Amino acid sequence: MPKLILGCISALVCVLIFPSSATTRLQNSISKSLKSFSTLLDLLTSTFLLEKAIIKESKSTLKDAVQNHASAFKTLKSDLAEAKHERIFDSRIRGNKLKLYDAAIGSLARLAQHLNGLRSSTRLQEELIRAAREGSRSMSVNSAGHSPVAPSIAGDEEMSASIRLLTRFRHLAGSQLDDLVVS
Repeated sequence: MPKLILGCISALVCVLIFPSSATTRLQNSISKSLKSFSTLLDLLTSTFLLEKAIIKESKSTLKDAVQNHASAFKTLKSDLAEAKHERIFDSRIRGNKLKLYDAAIGSLARLAQHLNGLRSSTRLQEELIRAAREGSRSMSVNSAGHSPVAPSIAGDEEMSASIRLLTRFRHLAGSQLDDLVVS
């Protein structure tokens, strides 16, 4: 009996003195995540396309955007779990709407995976450019459409395969990407 009274008092204090809705926090977390996705996608795309204005300031900005994205995304699942407990009291998360929130969080998780793939691509591109500048890698394409691998990279099979794939992509889509960068 004392536990029941203590539980009721605790619930009343939470509702009357510190009113906070987990559903509202969930909606705010979704908005914050979408904003961080937008910022991160913009920075990654600009970095991948080698836009000069972004490259100069992108190191710290991109790092900050990745951290903001990670922190915003971590809170989503916990906020959803807390909001599920409110479904009895809050019509915003009841019934079919709960399934929609679950689907939205799942979609955001898949979008985060795609953004991580794009981030990995920008890292690979940066490594290849650095290797070309240091002279350990030639970015030129020979008449057969292949790019010769420098001796210092020849032993690293995974890097060589990545370079060949990127070079083949560059050969196939290079002019279109150049037109895109110019526009």
